[in-house]
Amino acid sequence: MIGRLAFIVCFVMIWAKDLKQEVICKGEDLNLECPLHRIINVSYATYGRVENKRYCNTEGDRPCETDLTEKLYSRVFGKREYYLPNPSSIFDKNGRLSAQCRSDRQYYLIVHYTCKLIGPNPGCSRSARRPTVSKEEREIYSAIVEDCDNNPSWTLQSNSGYVINFELLHYNNNYSLMFVPSGDDHCKIKLGRIKSGNDAMSICLYPRNLRGTSNAIEWSTTNSIAKVEFFTQVIRQQGANFKLIYKEHGCAQPQFSTDSSILLHRKNAYTFEVTCKMYEASTFEMRCEGGRWSPEINAQRQCGVEASSDEKLPIGVWVAVIIGMALVVSAIILVIGFVFLKRQRRLKELERRKQEDYSRAVYSWPNSGSVKGNVTASTRPDLVFDAEADSLLHPADHGIGNERETDEIYRRIALDPGVLLVTSDGSDLPEVLRMQPLRSVRKLSKKDTRAYIYEDEFENVANSMMDAKNDVGVVYAKLPSNDSIPAAI
Repeated sequence: MIGRLAFIVCFVMIWAKDLKQEVICKGEDLNLECPLHRIINVSYATYGRVENKRYCNTEGDRPCETDLTEKLYSRVFGKREYYLPNPSSIFDKNGRLSAQCRSDRQYYLIVHYTCKLIGPNPGCSRSARRPTVSKEEREIYSAIVEDCDNNPSWTLQSNSGYVINFELLHYNNNYSLMFVPSGDDHCKIKLGRIKSGNDAMSICLYPRNLRGTSNAIEWSTTNSIAKVEFFTQVIRQQGANFKLIYKEHGCAQPQFSTDSSILLHRKNAYTFEVTCKMYEASTFEMRCEGGRWSPEINAQRQCGVEASSDEKLPIGVWVAVIIGMALVVSAIILVIGFVFLKRQRRLKELERRKQEDYSRAVYSWPNSGSVKGNVTASTRPDLVFDAEADSLLHPADHGIGNERETDEIYRRIALDPGVLLVTSDGSDLPEVLRMQPLRSVRKLSKKDTRAYIYEDEFENVANSMMDAKNDVGVVYAKLPSNDSIPAAI
């Protein structure tokens, strides 16, 4: 609360510091003046006698005053300097203001005014600046035009599709200002001109009042760019005081999908003419109403195209599309995963069945006839590779005495997929062992992936190893009847 009060007090003090007061006694002249880039802004003016105040060596014992704020404002409007000799003779031609005021009393004029900052004129330098017009009103005062030695100009541009609305405002009973099409012979005194595309308007001064005390004349362009130029010497000679107000107005230009079947022609600031070639050159109008063109939907239906602007998909539709795409991708990933798992299960099942077939075939040896020739002591394995012990075993070393017991042990060992049977003659190896796909045989050792076989079987096993790739390995082992032989499974 204290901070807000301090701000108000500070604002009032600054305003009071800028506020100026002039008291003009009878027979004196009124002379108001502001520095460069500022204009006179009258806030209060009264003529007569003020109660309880002493001005011009007279007391306000018989107050009698008339408010002249609006009248004086209209005289100094837009000016940086204003001079009026002996204002008493103008405001009180008969020496009296009203019946209550005695003619033998002293009267005076009191004026309160400030110097309003309007900024330097960028048009004087004729720079390449192109200020953007917005919906907020901007003003060009005649006072800043008079500050220039040349004819200042402004190039104004509104946002895409919008037009620029101009309004002339002045206070003077001796003349009127109007927008007149360039080339009109009735306009004798031209203060400036506005050009927009093929349209051009002159700011014309008439020596008589055609529209009353306050003239506000409006004109709108038909496109978004306009060049404004003033004639400084003419304004000075005529003593014209005015301001030109400009702002963005209307609707943005309707945008349709690129299609040669539709033609747009802007008739004025508020009307578009639409021609549809594909429907026997039918023509209808669209008018700017409430910041939108109407009826826009008819243009889409009649011409068969959709507007590309202002017709965007709602955010909810985009969210639904994104969620739908995510669900489709998730479903595809799930299907791929399901197919992969199913395939892996099938491969494992095939491996299991092959292993069972292999075990059954080995278990049936040597009585199933799966070995070439008769089963004799020479066709039985001479060595057994023990995967757990990672070593070669001799049956005789384990107290195996008779032939039947030895065969039984071989059968039991053969049931273990981690054991390799090796015979003294490679040609008598079980056919199921030679022909079994290597990928279905388990690794024989926890420490490595290697096993043993005789040289005459190495070529067949090596060919199988090439097909099996990473499922097998190679080592060297010393067998009883051979040197070191590369082997693989």
